[in-house]
Amino acid sequence: MPTRIQIRRDTTDRWSTINPVPAIGEPVYDITTHVLKVGDGNTRYQDLPGYIIATSDGSLPTSVMAKLDARYPLKPPRHARASATIDARMAADSSYEYEVIVVRADGRRVNDLVEKVYPGGWTPGSSVPGPSASPEATAALTGAFVVVNADAYESTQMTGMQIKDGVYYSGWGSADAAPTGKGIEALAFMDDGSWRVYRQANGDTADKMITDGVDTTYGFGPVVVENGAVRDIETDPTWSFFASTISARSILGRRPNGDLVYILVKGKTGIAGIKGNTIGQLALTNGCDAAILLDGGGTTQGYVNGRPFHPSSDLGGVRGLRSGLAIHAPLTKPIRVPAVVLPLTSPAVAINNLPAMSVEKIDGVSRLVGAVGIPSAVANTWYPVTVLPERFRPNTTDAIRLPVYGNQNGYDAVVSIGADGVAQIKFPVVAASGNSWVQLDSAAFPAVY
Repeated sequence: MPTRIQIRRDTTDRWSTINPVPAIGEPVYDITTHVLKVGDGNTRYQDLPGYIIATSDGSLPTSVMAKLDARYPLKPPRHARASATIDARMAADSSYEYEVIVVRADGRRVNDLVEKVYPGGWTPGSSVPGPSASPEATAALTGAFVVVNADAYESTQMTGMQIKDGVYYSGWGSADAAPTGKGIEALAFMDDGSWRVYRQANGDTADKMITDGVDTTYGFGPVVVENGAVRDIETDPTWSFFASTISARSILGRRPNGDLVYILVKGKTGIAGIKGNTIGQLALTNGCDAAILLDGGGTTQGYVNGRPFHPSSDLGGVRGLRSGLAIHAPLTKPIRVPAVVLPLTSPAVAINNLPAMSVEKIDGVSRLVGAVGIPSAVANTWYPVTVLPERFRPNTTDAIRLPVYGNQNGYDAVVSIGADGVAQIKFPVVAASGNSWVQLDSAAFPAVY
């Protein structure tokens, strides 16, 4: 006769009432919850760890699933019901160009659609984050559709209050003081989905902010729009650096309906871009009722699907990030048209050891790449250099003019591109002999679809 072995078993209520001390190695089973425990000879049943036994179809018991669902509620993907757009624009007076990213939250917390990223890693309690990474590498790390720059890294520390996902990393900092006005204000995403302004001058501390429900902070320069009005930063000496220095700019803002707005202004510190109250006016024009200035200059840059739509003004068009903003809402416009090498028009010539002049299009924005030169150029004279294929041409009937900046041995120049695709170049200052040339990696413009 076969031997049948049955382990000790009972209902949840009975185990709770008896609460015995199972012997060492003795298995005991709860037939209500399908939990198995093994005694150690000293611990009562209620205090023993348990092992969940799956049902015959491989699923967990209903009672267990209910507890798991309550503790770990399933969330829809970050991008569910949300979308993002990138539009390239020009100021009404044609004095500068910029791109506007709009993340449409559609009722969701914007915190769930974007995230602050320290691409080199940062352990809370350590003084600084890990090494910088390119925007392309940051996009690969996060899997985000779009990556742009966020806070600044200066004087061997992150600038401004650093709170991410409700965790404190570093405070306002000793480098964040007048007269630069850097890092003494922050725009915070709150746990409840709202946004709030915090200031060092108000005595706001990390403990207070986290108690208030701050999820993540962003900041570098001044709050430029508050309560739906442009803030005057030109008459306050605290903000003299931002009021007097023209540069490429990055602006983070929100609209009254909760949408996130991120603006990237083309430029180069001391040469081109915007400054002063124009910064806040631009944010207000694009619908922001609150906005703050983030790191700018060569750090201002944006990538979509791992490719630049707003390159850095640095040589090569890339600057590493210590802090980035990753956007997980998918774009609703075409992404990229592969680059093509452009045939040059006489007298334009290629420059040895530098990439050939080419053009690519990302999310409706064409970008010139590579270098071009003019032999024996005359200052302030227009020279034809190429003709762009139709799909890369400007989406305007008027010619656009783009400043491009010389680096190393290159020269500053202006590129003009007509609706017919004819591209011309002129140099305010030219070489005494040989080629006057420029690398075009900072030249981008809205293109036809």
